[in-house]
Amino acid sequence: MTDDGPGVPDALRARIFDRFVRGEGASAGGGGSTGSGLGLSIVAAIAAAHGGTVTLEPSDRGAWFRVRLPAGP
Repeated sequence: MTDDGPGVPDALRARIFDRFVRGEGASAGGGGSTGSGLGLSIVAAIAAAHGGTVTLEPSDRGAWFRVRLPAGP
């Protein structure tokens, strides 16, 4: 999944899947790319619970998250 936003700053990349981590300028309760900082941590936890992973991939524009889940039986 990719978006066309500003991307993820290098300083934030190592913590992007931690709870309550938000990009600069983001605030809860507004519009756009705002929130509580829980979305990516929830996605990562759900993927892990199913034996998968979520990674932040290098991108020339926006943010690119790769969700990998194992094939079913």
